[in-house]
Amino acid sequence: MAEETYRDACGQHSADSRFLAGIADRLKRGPVAQVMTKLLELRHPGSLESLPRPLASPPAGPGARLQPATALRTGRYGWPAREFTEDNSFLGEFGSEPWISLKAGDAAVDFTLPDEHDRPCSLSALLETRPVVLTFGMYTCPAYQISKAAEIALVHRFAEDAHFLHLYSLEPHPKGSPAPDTGKPWELRYSTHPQAYTRAERARMRAVIVPDHPDCQRILLDALDPEGLINPVWSTYGPAPRPGFLIRQDGIIDTSQLWFAAGHMEAALRRLLMAATHLRPHADA
Repeated sequence: MAEETYRDACGQHSADSRFLAGIADRLKRGPVAQVMTKLLELRHPGSLESLPRPLASPPAGPGARLQPATALRTGRYGWPAREFTEDNSFLGEFGSEPWISLKAGDAAVDFTLPDEHDRPCSLSALLETRPVVLTFGMYTCPAYQISKAAEIALVHRFAEDAHFLHLYSLEPHPKGSPAPDTGKPWELRYSTHPQAYTRAERARMRAVIVPDHPDCQRILLDALDPEGLINPVWSTYGPAPRPGFLIRQDGIIDTSQLWFAAGHMEAALRRLLMAATHLRPHADA
């Protein structure tokens, strides 16, 4: 019953937002939109997706500019040993919620996490063959629920051209505990699940969304090990509930989005693929 209540609420939220979302998607295209985006970024840095960084020269080689996994940040805010508060949260750190720490032009950080089949998935290994699209999205995130279908369509469209990873980490709107964004309870009408405090609990939450995603997209579980890493990818790339990153094969982030937008990501991916093809040496060269 909770599942149906949540889905009904998200469906209503999606219907209420569809008109504005359509306008926003159209505004993300064209030079005027790019100027507006830059002006807004200057006013509130990190609040909008960064513009793609075109390849001006051939990459140095797969993973050549990728930061090693030793650069991962872990245990941000001291959670779960410390609970989120207004001071110990996105809001307390940045004065706003949410945020992304790595943006277009930065070197991505390597990581290895288990996928939905409990197989290790390494960013550096994937970059050996294709660029990587990394998205975040948890069950209690309305932004994920609203844009999930567009993400899945993007995966199907470019399954042969890029690797697609989806990270499952902290719930943004848990039931019965403070939200990482504000440090206060932020339950919405679709907050039907509590925050996971163990890896097993998080894995059970991930299992709810796995059937919705295609087999060619790997659904990774952010680490939650009190004796080791705690939310390393969320802590390093975020902290945010629904960002998106397009990572070139050399390890440089081509495009970063605070809020995943499929249309903007598709345009960036097409540009990257075209640039890579243009720069690839011909067989007879």
